[in-house]
Amino acid sequence: MIRVLRFIISRIFKLRFKQSIQSGKFYLLCDIDNSIARTWQERKAKEFSYSNLKPLLGSITFIKELEKKSNFQILFLSARHYREYWVTKRWVGKYFNSASKIYIVRNASEKVWYINYLISKKVKFE
Repeated sequence: MIRVLRFIISRIFKLRFKQSIQSGKFYLLCDIDNSIARTWQERKAKEFSYSNLKPLLGSITFIKELEKKSNFQILFLSARHYREYWVTKRWVGKYFNSASKIYIVRNASEKVWYINYLISKKVKFE
């Protein structure tokens, strides 16, 4: 039952992703853990929580500066448990525009599907 539920949720995220991609727009794909959030150090703590992650301020500042200079939409991809979606959305919302899209994947290798989809649509992304 849980495998079926995970499959359905994965399909929902992929469908939302497909619906949000527009040709002619520029996208920035951004990982969350250890890219904008200090996850690796925090996971060592006994009381680990995604909601309490410390930001990597240098990365966040860099991405915000890029966002000001360019006209791109940030697409966040994170390999987390699906139940962490709302916590992740709130955490990202502290530092980025609330219009930023967040997609949770089951594992890091599933991110390849998202990249391949962008390539297939011939959209610009970094």
